[in-house]
Amino acid sequence: MRVYLGPLFYLFSLIMRWISGIYIPGPLRKTVYFFIAKFFFKMKKSDFDLMEKPLRHYENLQTFFTRKIKMSSRPLSNSMIVSPCDGIITGHGNISGGTLIQAKNISYTLDALITERGISEQYKNGSYFNLYLSPRNYHRFHSPLEGTISAVKHVRGAFFPVNRWGQQIEGLFTKNERYIVTMSGDRINICLAIIGACGVGSIKIHHAEGKRLGKGEELGMFKLGSTIVLITDKSIPSEESLIQCPCPVNVNAELLLHR
Repeated sequence: MRVYLGPLFYLFSLIMRWISGIYIPGPLRKTVYFFIAKFFFKMKKSDFDLMEKPLRHYENLQTFFTRKIKMSSRPLSNSMIVSPCDGIITGHGNISGGTLIQAKNISYTLDALITERGISEQYKNGSYFNLYLSPRNYHRFHSPLEGTISAVKHVRGAFFPVNRWGQQIEGLFTKNERYIVTMSGDRINICLAIIGACGVGSIKIHHAEGKRLGKGEELGMFKLGSTIVLITDKSIPSEESLIQCPCPVNVNAELLLHR
């Protein structure tokens, strides 16, 4: 993909942001949302069953994108760290020489992602997990551990797609709009690179520096699907050490938030 297409993706995202805010009359909502969710987002019956409210309660596409789910469906694991979001694991491994893998044969550096040397230095010997949220996923994200927010940083950037097609862009995660959130836990520290994408593009963080969060407590939301890179300051051998899912799903394909 050519990087010079960036302005077109930005324009498309602005248009989508406007469309998503258009009011939809009550009698049309169920039909409109069901059609969009089923045929464009590929949502399944199980996705609809998770929704906290019926379709008629969402006054525009934006409120539907950011819908809450029944949190009883996300039992919280006893593991030290849990997934911050629904999504698919597209990559994981140990950080080597301050370098992370974006996709096959494509890497980038912690310094370029975080843009603050003091923070990136702390995580250079840790592990990373790339978590991709598709449009059908639950769009809110949660604290992966019990801990205190030590920093929240907004990095302006582009709105390239973050799907498999977009991940062929060299250094994609370092080019897109993002928030860098670091948290200090009792046994491990984490850094979340919360990355915007083509579409609505907006990210909302609910809490500021100094806020103490419980494991699984809501941290923020995407206005449309995107990616989170979860980084730890200590090495974690595999995704099974991170995710101990009590639900009957394939961990390597579908990642469920533990609540």
